Amino acid sequence: MVQAVMPDRNPYEELALEHDVLFFKLGGPELVCFHGRNFNMKRRMSSDRIALLRSDPNFCLVAPDTYVNLRKVSEFDGDVLYFGEKGPEAKRLPVSRWRRNAIREKIANLK
Repeated sequence: MVQAVMPDRNPYEELALEHDVLFFKLGGPELVCFHGRNFNMKRRMSSDRIALLRSDPNFCLVAPDTYVNLRKVSEFDGDVLYFGEKGPEAKRLPVSRWRRNAIREKIANLK
């Protein structure tokens, strides 16, 4: 069986939201902090671009300033949302019970 080799992409130069970003947080005016599996970066963006990010159906509001990529959520454990395998090095976010149920419904509607 032959496997295709994916070219290495640098997320700092070419950021693909659905593929690279686990969640993002809105910072100060026109500042967005992106969190991926192996990176955290801040970028300045116009308010129009931020409005497009916030309206993306693949991302869901989990806190007043935090949006999570629904396609990257692997599991819930109590009030914690995990990306990838659960463990000490895993990226995770605390989520309220009310938001957790809404996120589960949205994930079910994506599939």
